[in-house]
Amino acid sequence: MVTFNSEPYFRECLQAVLQQNYPIDRIIVIDNNSQDGTLNVVREFESDRLTIVSNTVNTGFAGGHNQAMAASDYYLVLNPDVTLHPDYVYYLVQRMEQDASLGSATGKLLFKHSPHEIDSTGLLFTKSEEPSIAGPGRTLPCGMKREM
Repeated sequence: MVTFNSEPYFRECLQAVLQQNYPIDRIIVIDNNSQDGTLNVVREFESDRLTIVSNTVNTGFAGGHNQAMAASDYYLVLNPDVTLHPDYVYYLVQRMEQDASLGSATGKLLFKHSPHEIDSTGLLFTKSEEPSIAGPGRTLPCGMKREM
């Protein structure tokens, strides 16, 4: 997770990660020089599975994720204001392992304030590899195949 001044959301997000039914070996938190209490919240969850990287400058969303991405078979890009269903990671990994042609997968994202309303169903990739958000009303399977 890449954070920047995420104190209001981070505790709930990290608790949801720790409550996943799929065994998560490593949780990497990249803090982009937060000026609020984000790091204090992160430190409440310190364990052998949690790696905290405290940047002295804000490297941005992509820069932060690039710092953390190298060491995993699967990597979940997770914003700090997201709360996962306990089976979220289990179903993503299960679907990815069923079909080796899948390069990425996501679940359906629902609005927290309106949990029956779809925010996003993931990303679509065009032939030119430009991503676009698959929004409300567009249902995609859990594992998405790139268009060729």
